[in-house]
Amino acid sequence: PEIIFSKRVKIVELIGDITAGLKHHLIHRGQIIGSLNYTEQEIFAAELLGTVHVDVFKKYFEEFSLGKGGKPSVEELEMTIRESLVLFNYIVGNHEEWQKENGHTPGVTFRDKLIGILNRAIGRYLDEQGFFTPRLEDIIRSKTIELPEYEAIHSFPDGTCTELLHPRMGRTKTTSIRMEEAFDFSHCQRVDTANYHTSFMQEKWDSDIGQRVGVQAGAMTPLTYFEHGKLKRIDFGPVYVGDRCKNGRIFMSEHEFFNKPILQRPISKDMDINRLKEKLNLLRAPM
Repeated sequence: PEIIFSKRVKIVELIGDITAGLKHHLIHRGQIIGSLNYTEQEIFAAELLGTVHVDVFKKYFEEFSLGKGGKPSVEELEMTIRESLVLFNYIVGNHEEWQKENGHTPGVTFRDKLIGILNRAIGRYLDEQGFFTPRLEDIIRSKTIELPEYEAIHSFPDGTCTELLHPRMGRTKTTSIRMEEAFDFSHCQRVDTANYHTSFMQEKWDSDIGQRVGVQAGAMTPLTYFEHGKLKRIDFGPVYVGDRCKNGRIFMSEHEFFNKPILQRPISKDMDINRLKEKLNLLRAPM
């Protein structure tokens, strides 16, 4: 939350692999804390992200000082709520898609629980401030977007766009190869990829659309024994990207990588997941 607020971030992306999934005997290999199934993993992910989004919402909302000059109109309140919520764009990854083999649609539980957490927590916060709108859930849904797998593109009013890609392939010895392939595949000025667990930023000039910015996200898991056993390091942490645009072209960009995990050592696979949630002070998903 502190990173998002300090950088004045308005859009948060999750580029697939919301969960670890269950394939490759991950439970038996000791890589699933508490032996969570697919549904429980999606709930856990919703609680992690929901807690972050609510903290950020409160910080942004407090800046507006609503009501200090008199009671705001419904339109003013709803506009402030909309401005205080980050736009959350996400796609499912191959780890969620393993569910398809069992006839399940991945990400449904995640989205449902995330919206439920935001609706309940933000609703309570607004009530404490003396505010209410019956359209709160509609606003939250409009800011929680699963981009379609076949065209995961977000378009901006200035004419630029961002495409989210989670290719079903591994990393290579040359870090930039996958980013180059993504640039060739996409037609957007910004191309954001994941699934390689290696963080990488690249800028490229295109004669048709000008400056292009590519981000290859790392992971939010500091270590897996599978990759450690193959002498593969994991780049842990979120990536910040800031762009300046004019007339549909990017003329400046900046990047920053934050790689300090909250958890400093591996957790036993037998740990009670509820104790972990309490330790992290997570908001809980409504049942």
